[in-house]
Amino acid sequence: FGTASIFFSYAALVLLNVLVIAIWIPPMSHGDGAEKQPPQVSTIAWLKALRSFDSLWMVANLLIYGVLVALVENFLNVFIMQDFIEPSKVILGAATAVMCLFEIPVFKYVGRLWSNGRYKLTTVLVAAEFVMALRCLLYALIPRTRPWLVLLVEPLHGFTFAAVWCATVEYARQLAPAGTEAKMQALINGLYFNVALAVGSLMWGFLAQRPPAGLGFKSCFYLNAFLISAWLMIWQLGFAARRHRKL
Repeated sequence: FGTASIFFSYAALVLLNVLVIAIWIPPMSHGDGAEKQPPQVSTIAWLKALRSFDSLWMVANLLIYGVLVALVENFLNVFIMQDFIEPSKVILGAATAVMCLFEIPVFKYVGRLWSNGRYKLTTVLVAAEFVMALRCLLYALIPRTRPWLVLLVEPLHGFTFAAVWCATVEYARQLAPAGTEAKMQALINGLYFNVALAVGSLMWGFLAQRPPAGLGFKSCFYLNAFLISAWLMIWQLGFAARRHRKL
C-alpha cells in the first residue's frame, strides 16, 4: 500500500483510541473529600531527598542504561535494512510485533519477583539489563544472509525493556518520600525517554555509521555489550561499597 499507508493507518488507530476513551472510559470520581490526603512536600524538600545514595545511584543507572539501550531501541530497523542482504520490510513490522507481544506477559507477571520478597529490585534490574548485553551479542553474530533470525532475538525485549521499566518504576516509588510519588515518576520518565534516549541516539548515530566514518553496527553491538556489562559491575560495586561503609 505504500509508505503513506503507514501514516494513514496510524492516524486511524489513534482516532479509534480517542473514541474508545471518550465513549467507554468513565471520568474519575473525586469522592466526597473524606479520603486521606497525602502529605504535601515542597519541591525543595523533594530535591533534598533525591541526594540520597540510593536515589542518585538509581538515576545514574537509568541514564546510563538509557544511553546504551538507544542503539537497539532507535537503530534496530536501520541495522536490519543496512547490514543484511536484501531484507524484507515485513521483518521491520514483525520485529516490532514480536517485541510488543513479549512485553505483555512480562509487564503482567514480573512484579511477582519482588512482591513476594524472593528477589531484590536491584537484582532484577541487573539480570534484565545483562540480558541487553546478551541481546547485542546475538545481533552481532547473526549472519548477514539471515535477517529473519532477528525475530528470534526480539523476545528478549520483554526483559530488556518491560522488566527493567517495571523494576525501575517500583524502585523509584519506594525511594520517593510520601506525597512525591508522582514527581518521582515524572522525573524518571523524563530522564529516560527525553534525556537518555536522546543522548544515546546522537552518540550511536555517529558511531554506527559504516567505517571509516564510524564503527559500523557489528562493532557497536560488541562495544555496547561490553559497556553494559562493565556498568553493571560498577553499579554493583557501588552498592557493595555503600554496605561496607555502613559496617
